[in-house]
Amino acid sequence: DFDACLDLSSKAMELSRKVRSRHNYAMAYFMNFAVKFYMSGDDSFITKMMNATDWLLHDSVYQNLSINFGFLSDALVQKERWTDARRYAAGALMRARMGDKTCESLAFRSLAQISSAGHAKYTPEYYLALAYRSAKDRASVRELDNTQYFEKKFFGTGPDHRSAPAA
Repeated sequence: DFDACLDLSSKAMELSRKVRSRHNYAMAYFMNFAVKFYMSGDDSFITKMMNATDWLLHDSVYQNLSINFGFLSDALVQKERWTDARRYAAGALMRARMGDKTCESLAFRSLAQISSAGHAKYTPEYYLALAYRSAKDRASVRELDNTQYFEKKFFGTGPDHRSAPAA
C-alpha cells in the first residue's frame, strides 16, 4: 500500500524533525523517496535515496542500513545501472555478514538480475539459490515468497518455496 507508506514515512520525517533524530529522519526520508521511486520509476528519487544513505554513512550510523543498500540495488537494477547496483548489493551483503540481514535476499535477487545481464561473476541460479537460503535461514516466508515470485517473473521458473534449496 504505497499511499499508506508515503503517509507513514512523511509522519515519521516530521516527528523525527521535532525530536531532532537525524537517523530516524534519514531513514524516513529514504523510505519516502523509495516509495516514490517504486510508484513512478523517476530516477531523481534514486538520487534522494542515495543522499539519505550517504548521510547515515557520513554519521557512521549503520543500524538497519541493509534496507537502504537492498532497495538501492533493486532500484538501480531497474534502471540497468549495473555497476552501481552491484556496489549497493555488496553493501547489503556486507551488512548481512554483520547481522543486519533484512535485505540480504533482495540483494541476491538483484545480483541474479545483474548476472542475467552479464555483469556479475556467477550465474543467476547461483544468486537465486543464495536468496532462497537466506530466506530459509531467517525462516522468512515473506522472503521465500518474494524470491519465488521474482524467479517466476524474471526467469519463468520457480520452485514451491517449501522445497527451496537449503544450501
